[in-house]
Amino acid sequence: MKISMTGVAVAAAVFAGAASADTVYVDTQGPGYFGSQDWKSTVNVSGPGANGSFNAGQFQLTGDTLGNFAAFCVDLAGRLSDGLPGVYEVKNDMFSNPVLANIDKLFSSAYASVQDAASAAGFQIALWEIIEDSDNLSDNTNSGFDLNGGNFKLVSQSTEVRDLANDFLDGLAGASVGGYKYTYLDSEDGQDLVTISPVPVPAAGLLLLSGLGGIAALRRRKKA
Repeated sequence: MKISMTGVAVAAAVFAGAASADTVYVDTQGPGYFGSQDWKSTVNVSGPGANGSFNAGQFQLTGDTLGNFAAFCVDLAGRLSDGLPGVYEVKNDMFSNPVLANIDKLFSSAYASVQDAASAAGFQIALWEIIEDSDNLSDNTNSGFDLNGGNFKLVSQSTEVRDLANDFLDGLAGASVGGYKYTYLDSEDGQDLVTISPVPVPAAGLLLLSGLGGIAALRRRKKA
């Protein structure tokens, strides 16, 4: 979550607790849905239940049990304004296995590149494309994603945003997965969302890191 990756790490324990809860009350951090960063771009899209101009980007929200968090839209037909402030149902997944697998690939390979309005918009567009068209691909290479065809189409936008979305989709092939835990927020009246928290480093890994630090300290003492 690009409030900052530090913010994601702090929120990890909170999300772990929220996963066992049924609902969470969500509101904006303000100002607006995209917060002070305002990482969004206006795009024109065509898809199931939605045709026209939309702000695509990274939301900055807050929840009564989640604290501040960032999120992306996974429901092109819904309107965020119809559900905020309001109660969301917390879910571990909301889609078919092919869609979930590609969402994991997208976040794992591209989320670290979300650093400004254009990249946040490109990421959101790639996410919409994955949600609407993953089930229509004839193979598992992700070569079939096309922003000009399929259920979801990107009609108009800046060249930079389109190029970034295509780059993110191209990066799905061979992408590593498993770095994040995904929390889906289901709104009865508004727009469904996804947010992430990093998968904790295993205890053995933490011990290994501390051991390496100890070795380095011993070496420094010997040199002294």
